[in-house]
Amino acid sequence: MAVQPDDWKALLSLAAQPSLEMRQLLLRRVTELFLKDSHVLDWSELEEIGDIFSILAQELPLSAREELAFSIAHSLKAPRRIVLMLAKDDIQVARHILQLSPVLTETDIIEFAEMGSQDTLRILAQRKGISPDIRAVIMQRGDDRTLDLLESTLRDSQKRTRIQDLRAGLVMSATGDKKSA
Repeated sequence: MAVQPDDWKALLSLAAQPSLEMRQLLLRRVTELFLKDSHVLDWSELEEIGDIFSILAQELPLSAREELAFSIAHSLKAPRRIVLMLAKDDIQVARHILQLSPVLTETDIIEFAEMGSQDTLRILAQRKGISPDIRAVIMQRGDDRTLDLLESTLRDSQKRTRIQDLRAGLVMSATGDKKSA
């Protein structure tokens, strides 16, 4: 991990202070380091970061856990057990992970859809690129509002696909015209 010695001293100093504010600051600093250096971390370092996240997240209020979830939701290298822990947390925390995390597998998402509340289903219905199996669970369990969200998400996805296809066709046409000229 590309953490400088002064960074470690600062983190150790924060870790030694038991106040809630210092714990929140520690979580924020560790999250910043993770996001900055996750591409160079090996498996054991990611596990250690996961341990730190786990310990701190259990001690901190909802707002700090929500901030953590928001911060790592897009990360491919977010520790899986932390992603799952946050996905099972209060819906305010879970929403970022459920809707955006690439760490969640199709099996995970289906399990959340099968066991979750309507709020969970609504968040999953807005997730991009969900499989037919996930859609089937949402359609089976979802209320009218959830199904409307699912339909809207699918419609938007189809619209994006059509626009991308049109753009690709124009690029190919323009490239082909230049070659034949």
